[in-house]
Amino acid sequence: VSAGFPDTRTCLLHQKLQMLNVCVKRRVQREANSKLKSEGMVRKASSEEEEDDEEDEGEFFDCDDLTAGSGAPTKAVLSLKPEGRLSRLNNERLLEEPEEYIYVPQTQEPVPKTEDQLQDDAEVMLKLGPGSGLTTQMMCTSLLSDMEAFKAANPRGIMEDFIRWYSPKDWEEVTDELGEVKHQLSVRMTTEGNTWQKVWEQAQAVPITRQKRLFDDTNEALKVLHYMETRKMHEIYNLTIVPLLHSSILKLI
Repeated sequence: VSAGFPDTRTCLLHQKLQMLNVCVKRRVQREANSKLKSEGMVRKASSEEEEDDEEDEGEFFDCDDLTAGSGAPTKAVLSLKPEGRLSRLNNERLLEEPEEYIYVPQTQEPVPKTEDQLQDDAEVMLKLGPGSGLTTQMMCTSLLSDMEAFKAANPRGIMEDFIRWYSPKDWEEVTDELGEVKHQLSVRMTTEGNTWQKVWEQAQAVPITRQKRLFDDTNEALKVLHYMETRKMHEIYNLTIVPLLHSSILKLI
């Protein structure tokens, strides 16, 4: 079975086996990462005081707040410490904070789908209709995850900064009446009721380490095994006839 995500150009049996392999690979990676994280926590605990000193040097800003009852103003300090940074986005800087660079966040891996799963999703969205909130949620789950990861990595970033990384073609170069070259969001990003804007407003600053997994490898693997175990004879025939004919032709050649 070829490696990688399920290839919809191949038969469904091949796609199911590919999905099973993806699940095994993801689980092995997840358990390895969990082990490394546990070892890191042990090392961190041994030098806890040093870590606390470093955290105190992070960025903060003051926010006026009123104490309950007295009405006397106090200062509440809110942390803006970035989390989940992967790398710097070349030399690009935040639009509203030019002294800060844009950082590419760590993001969750794409969710693999087999042909029958894609068809099921399409049927559900067709029944719900394009204006349904559930349809939007199904389509934008991955986008929401990436936006939350970006906000965590770039606490002072705005949607325009996200678009510059995520969809550069929607960050257009225009020339104004004075001949000055400027940049702005594309029309599809600025139309009223734009889905991207709605998702951005909904997104919170959450790194992938605290996000819900988009792809549950254990559950998806069990789905594949259940699918294999519950096929009837005519379904087994439909699943195996294509690869059998293909193998026979190759054998004859």
